[in-house]
Amino acid sequence: MGTNQIEGRTDHASIQVIIAAHAAFNARRLDELEILFHEDVDLFLPLALGLRADATTGLSALRGTLDNVLAVAPDLHMELERAEVVGDLVILACVASATGTDGRRYAWPLRVLVAEEHGRITRYVVRAPHADIHADAHAFSRGARKPD
Repeated sequence: MGTNQIEGRTDHASIQVIIAAHAAFNARRLDELEILFHEDVDLFLPLALGLRADATTGLSALRGTLDNVLAVAPDLHMELERAEVVGDLVILACVASATGTDGRRYAWPLRVLVAEEHGRITRYVVRAPHADIHADAHAFSRGARKPD
């Protein structure tokens, strides 16, 4: 996935790391993907992905999440549409797509908030597209309290 496929500001170093991570995921280069995440990464993902309601951290949580996701949707693909830098976070507009159990292909929008430091993702927050993303960006910023 090249940077020219995303609208918005793509010269920000964090966006380059995020593009690389999503490209690794889509190509199922999971070892490469794991290198792009910090060992203490904070994950805030929908419960449907197999995480607890509270935040889960670390590479073992990432591995478990990937196992859960790929068991349910082995052909899941994430397409980045737009990126916006807000403080120390990057807000992504994404479209996820996967084949359902009925054999039909489904697509749905997502918003993802990502923090990166020194070339590794430190926080990865998946939100519904109707969420108040800018309020979330404030809530999930560095130093902010983790959500309940």
